[in-house]
Amino acid sequence: MHNFAVTGVGGFVAPRHLKAITATGNRVIAAVDPHDAVGILDQYSFDVRFFTEFERFDRHLEKLRRGPAEARVHYLSVCSPNYLHDAHVRLALRIGADAICEKPLVINPWNLDTLQELERETGRRVFTVLQLRVHPVLVELKKRLDAATDRIHDVELTYITARGRWYETSWKGSEERSGGLVLNIGIHFRHADSGIQNPFPALGGTTRLTAWDVPVGFSFTKGGWLQSADRPLVREDAHLAIDLAHRAG
Repeated sequence: MHNFAVTGVGGFVAPRHLKAITATGNRVIAAVDPHDAVGILDQYSFDVRFFTEFERFDRHLEKLRRGPAEARVHYLSVCSPNYLHDAHVRLALRIGADAICEKPLVINPWNLDTLQELERETGRRVFTVLQLRVHPVLVELKKRLDAATDRIHDVELTYITARGRWYETSWKGSEERSGGLVLNIGIHFRHADSGIQNPFPALGGTTRLTAWDVPVGFSFTKGGWLQSADRPLVREDAHLAIDLAHRAG
């Protein structure tokens, strides 16, 4: 049995981590979130140490690190907002734990260098969640694509979702904190694409992904722009289109 700690335990994705940790015979011993609506923890254990302040959470994990081996944190599940991911991963490595982190690992790619250096220095590992590669629909699609060895596939995926006004206020609506649509949404589709297509782009094939976060109250015009009855100004980033096209040289 391994001991887990969780950051962002009050968020959307954390329940999936809690369920998986328990289902694999492990346990959660500590968690942190600035919001305290985390009664879900009682479904798994009444003994989880919960913190609303990250500094106190950090202190607790360090105390465990210096205690008996059986009480230490072995894995830290990072379910916090995107801009905090690499900081929380660094905490895991510093306390001698492996990190399991939701995508994206970092917002700025150069921060990956620091994580790689810390992996070498600590001997611990950083794992990102690649759940789409085992999704039954994508597994079946990959089998079909792999069987068609005489074809080069061009894939076009369009994703459109409606967002309420809360979205613009939350961290997800902030490009600085979420990484924008490319890292908040697009990264999941790019992950799915990389899992089902040939990993060697030199062999050909293209993928084009367009993602739209459409605020409630907006509608599409014939030209593909957005219009609103109650908002005279439509910001360009409100209908950002992502093109993740890649084509063999």
